[in-house]
Amino acid sequence: MANLPQVLRDKPLWEYGDLSTFTGKPVATLRGDKMRGNGPQAIKVGQLVRFDPRDVFTWLEQLREAA
Repeated sequence: MANLPQVLRDKPLWEYGDLSTFTGKPVATLRGDKMRGNGPQAIKVGQLVRFDPRDVFTWLEQLREAA
């Protein structure tokens, strides 16, 4: 996580915008991926959707292994 921008390193949970910044994928695409069951594991906090950076890294590693 040392290569992450400071703004992402300081957040324990990421929002869609943070995930978009990290992956380069538009927020709309990330929302669609979640609806289809793709993408990193999400955490519901009331009506809010958040992502644990560790889950994001796990998801990316799974994509690498599947490639």
